[in-house]
Amino acid sequence: MENFKGTKGPWRLGIGGGSVVSDNSESLIISGAIGEEAIKYYGGNLICESVSCANAKLIAAAPELLETLTKLHQAISNGNPHELSEWNLKAKTVTHKILNS
Repeated sequence: MENFKGTKGPWRLGIGGGSVVSDNSESLIISGAIGEEAIKYYGGNLICESVSCANAKLIAAAPELLETLTKLHQAISNGNPHELSEWNLKAKTVTHKILNS
């Protein structure tokens, strides 16, 4: 995950559900009242807007999905059955959260 250049997670649905936001402001430039008003309006630092709620849920899960996929790949590469089982369960949990929320 250290190679990821975007806004670090977690991401979540913004106010109203048609946006995705993060509480992480690292690498973001928030200038003046307009930036602060946008944070209040969206409920966090904006990742994306004007998306359907179903797509927003998937987009909001992207950092968690990337981490899970990366760790799952490492566990497979290392041949570690305990880690593989742990990250497989995490993958199921994340998938269930996206599909059933």
